[in-house]
Amino acid sequence: MTKSGRHLASPVLQLLQAERPRFLAFLRGRLRGEPQDAAEEILQDVQLKLWLRPPLLREATKVEAWLYRTLRNAATDYYRRGATYAQALEEFSRQPRPAAPGHICPCASRELAQLKPEYSQALRRLEMGDDRVEDFAQSHGLTANSASVRLHRARKALRRRMEQACAACDGCFDCTCPA
Repeated sequence: MTKSGRHLASPVLQLLQAERPRFLAFLRGRLRGEPQDAAEEILQDVQLKLWLRPPLLREATKVEAWLYRTLRNAATDYYRRGATYAQALEEFSRQPRPAAPGHICPCASRELAQLKPEYSQALRRLEMGDDRVEDFAQSHGLTANSASVRLHRARKALRRRMEQACAACDGCFDCTCPA
């Protein structure tokens, strides 16, 4: 037992480790058309959950049936998460983008030029241009998630620079700063 009182290897974890190839094959059969590593990821998630909160099963003979049910539920959850994400992404992409101001403050242009080139380019193409995150990501060899993170960091960096350089005006839409 560990200091927390948990057994190091519960019967469920022992079975999961001993029959890992069989359980991976079961998940891959349920996840046809999904990336190969999806089954491995789900199996690792289940294993972690079992490690953190081992089940209290009364009959050892039902361990395998319980484990298959748990894996089936985890595969279903995987599809639900993917569908929810895809729905949200589709809904977001259908929303109109807010109109950009007719001009950009000279302060913002100056500070934008001082950012890292990848941040500056992300802001120019995604915020000031008409590129979608997916298109930008593909043209730069990134995933959509990585491109979104880059855009977030670019906004944060520009905001920080603008707060330091141009604190006198309100958001640089009606700039009164000396250029």
